[in-house]
Amino acid sequence: MPSKQRLFQTLLTLSLPFLYWKSSAQQDTLFHFQKDTILCNIVEVNEDVIKYKTPAITDDIVFVVQKDQLWRAVTSKGIAIETGNTIHKQEKYADQRKHALKLNLLGPINNLFTLGYERSIRKGRSWDAYIGYVGPGQNYDSEGVHLRVGYKFIKNPDFYKNQWKYAHLLKGTYIKPELSVSHLSGTQSFIAPVYFDDGSFIFRSQPRTVRSFGAAMVLNLGYQEVFNDLIVIDLYAGVGYGFREERIVGPASIEGRPMVIDTDRFQRRGSLWIANSGNLAFTLGFRIGVLLR
Repeated sequence: MPSKQRLFQTLLTLSLPFLYWKSSAQQDTLFHFQKDTILCNIVEVNEDVIKYKTPAITDDIVFVVQKDQLWRAVTSKGIAIETGNTIHKQEKYADQRKHALKLNLLGPINNLFTLGYERSIRKGRSWDAYIGYVGPGQNYDSEGVHLRVGYKFIKNPDFYKNQWKYAHLLKGTYIKPELSVSHLSGTQSFIAPVYFDDGSFIFRSQPRTVRSFGAAMVLNLGYQEVFNDLIVIDLYAGVGYGFREERIVGPASIEGRPMVIDTDRFQRRGSLWIANSGNLAFTLGFRIGVLLR
């Protein structure tokens, strides 16, 4: 009799792993970042949470776990359920406007009129391009064009919380490498008196023309705000490395007086200023625009 009892106990001990494996194979599995693996029966899967029951504890309570707390979830049939934070899903931003047309509000101070376009590529990334016309100014009868192309890296949130999403794909602090090119051509007139032997005099005007080409690679730091998925405001400043070439046409003096053109002042009429010393390039802007579908 004792031998039969020991045999029964041995068979029961050997069968326990099989029974446990069979029970586990019929259950779903949740792999938690900070807790042990959870064997359960999943009853509902939402966008951000998974609801489940644990028969080993009770069938009367439905537990809820956030997807961003799981690194994996697998059903009893081996089907993987997507987990992790949903803030990066492009589907969350399908209803947002991803195109913007902008104007530079500081440009008209220097008779500069700029139209720009920005497009969101994906979360945290966008590219933009601008074309501008430089009209006649107070000191120079000049005009020209400038082009700018850049790629934005928009700052991610400092932390993520489930069910959160970006307020807007184009909103936030950013850094932007940018290539800028400008070409200006202008004329400045110099006036000097011309005296005659009888003591009379007249004023003589002599024009001098300057043509300037500048290019630079600039790193901009800026912040862009979006209002009601319709209005966008962009403020930025940048510094980089560039060069410029100038050609001055016309006599260097009038009636013995030198004709000196302030090429720095001339160059600053564009959206890109390249200093003579050190080839440093600077840019500054304040833009406002509208978002489009």
